[in-house]
Amino acid sequence: DAVTELGSTYGELFLVNTSRRALGVEGEALYEVSSLDSRIQDAGSGQSVAARLFEERARLGDRRFQPTANELAVIERICANVDCIPLAIEIAAAQLRRHSLASIESGVTKPLDLQASIFRRRSGRHQTLRQTLEWSYELLDPNSRQVLQRLSVFSGSFHEEQALAVCAGDIESESDVLRGIDELVETSLLARDTGRHHLRMLQTVQAFAREMLDQASPLQTVEARHCEVYAARCRQLGQQIATVNEAKAANAIYDELSNLRAAFERTVTRDLKLAAELAAPLFLFNYWHRGSETGGWYERIVARPGADELEQAPMFFAGAAGHAFHDEGDQTKAAAFLERGLKIEAAGSRTSQGWLSHVAGQIAQWSGDTKGCIEHHAAAVRQAKAAGNTPCEVMSLCMASYVK
Repeated sequence: DAVTELGSTYGELFLVNTSRRALGVEGEALYEVSSLDSRIQDAGSGQSVAARLFEERARLGDRRFQPTANELAVIERICANVDCIPLAIEIAAAQLRRHSLASIESGVTKPLDLQASIFRRRSGRHQTLRQTLEWSYELLDPNSRQVLQRLSVFSGSFHEEQALAVCAGDIESESDVLRGIDELVETSLLARDTGRHHLRMLQTVQAFAREMLDQASPLQTVEARHCEVYAARCRQLGQQIATVNEAKAANAIYDELSNLRAAFERTVTRDLKLAAELAAPLFLFNYWHRGSETGGWYERIVARPGADELEQAPMFFAGAAGHAFHDEGDQTKAAAFLERGLKIEAAGSRTSQGWLSHVAGQIAQWSGDTKGCIEHHAAAVRQAKAAGNTPCEVMSLCMASYVK
């Protein structure tokens, strides 16, 4: 209202206003100020612009401050831990009057309450990051607050489709969720990748929003919904892996790994069945992409109580054996996993669809047991064919043929 009144009263008046959101007045021209980026180098110093800001603010308190190469590395990590937010960098740098860089680094793992004690004349909302975020949060309408809370369970970037699915449990109208997302983007509490349907929340905003969610509703309920959404995503990607879209699906798994990891870490101790639903569809991906962290999930699952009772248990033992052999070079450990899996499979109620015999054939090949290798792969071919597991059937035939 003040800007509108000034603009109508005085003819040629130019106002420069900084805000989290547009004012929405006639004649307004928007210029989006991008956040600092630790990857962008300052031309003069060769440091990142975030580290340069930290150093400049630190010198306001100690003109002799001249960081060494090792200390610059610590400063870079401090800036990354606070999402390269200028206010947070200034507050962290001001701590140098009383603390070492190492203690500041350990303190900014929870940056919301870092106190800007030397800025006594600053407005209240700029004393700590928490106060700044509380101020922004209070400006949101109730619907947008609810959306922000639920999106805090994501990790890293995420698709709008997954955001809608997670929010659907509490917000029935999809249009309300989309409206909330738009307001969060407009108020800089959420970022949308240009030209893509990816969304991202800063770690500091996420930490604050999770606190708000935990106060408003059961946090684990929303986290469980996030896990279910990504279990469905794994099934979708697992189906694509065995098709001509393998490369696209593999790239998607790497892109979404942060959320897949978050979902698995929550479920492996809370809901083993759901953890199994996350891990099982990625078997073929892990076979082809050895070294991926998701390949280690099978060993963690089979180590949990009740793992032998899972429907996918034989496949998980095959995956654990393959990972132990190829990634760790531990043949004894791999053999123990195979033995446990074959014992379950021999009971007849569950099957690895040929993967146990296939992995046994691989280990035999690398051990120089030609006869055993061919026998294992022949068994794998029969089992895979019976189960309709074409990838295992084809690869076992290829390996048996190669060894012969």
